[in-house]
Amino acid sequence: MIGSGANVVFNGAVESYTFTTFRVKGFHLHEIKVVGPIDLRVRIPLYHETLRHSLPPHYFCIIDNSAGHENTVTFEDIRLLDNILLEGGIEFYYGAIISKDQGYPNIIKLAEENLYTVGIKNELLQVEDRPSAEAFINQKIAEVAALRDRKA
Repeated sequence: MIGSGANVVFNGAVESYTFTTFRVKGFHLHEIKVVGPIDLRVRIPLYHETLRHSLPPHYFCIIDNSAGHENTVTFEDIRLLDNILLEGGIEFYYGAIISKDQGYPNIIKLAEENLYTVGIKNELLQVEDRPSAEAFINQKIAEVAALRDRKA
């Protein structure tokens, strides 16, 4: 279960995705489930919709593609999506991707490198199960909350 005290902020769906946004320790976390094939055309609406329910400068997400839906992405796609994040005020991106896709580490490496290049600090992790994804994201939220609270 997502961190104690989490409240649902929004439930939504766009083509090939359903998502729930939770408020956790003052941050918004998007739990995104892949329900169909994904490519740039369906990713763009997802980014815009989740950004409407984000609290910049942080973006936390769990993306669940444990069903193994087809996933097409290019470096140019990543660049365009990262620019959407920048335009949405995102400076920090933390994501756990649930997938057994053997090619996903390459996608994560490209995404991390481009996020860094455009100035978005990030940590991405591919995991095989939900408990691992939740543990990673809960840890990141706790770390960011501790930094925020020290500054207050």
